Amino acid sequence: MPRRFSCRPARQGAALLLVGWALSACAPAPETRDAQYPVLLPLSGLLTEADAEAAAGTRAQAAAVDTSARLALLEARAAALRGPVLAPQDRQRLEALLARAPG
Repeated sequence: MPRRFSCRPARQGAALLLVGWALSACAPAPETRDAQYPVLLPLSGLLTEADAEAAAGTRAQAAAVDTSARLALLEARAAALRGPVLAPQDRQRLEALLARAPG
């Protein structure tokens, strides 16, 4: 006897989803009428901070020099790794072994 297809689990899942959605609609809305406005800052204070950050730019330049030195070091290491992996004698020995191998 062939098995009959049952929609019962799908209906139960849809019913649970519908109930959850309906319950979430019952949640109270956030109170926005008594919300606090952001505090406005005076422009002079912001300009003072900008001047202090500009003075700190010398530290950023020093960090850039450190970064360029690190970059040069890493490029030198990469160049060293680009060389041959095997010594010429080892390479010849392996190629000879591969030439003699069947297949």
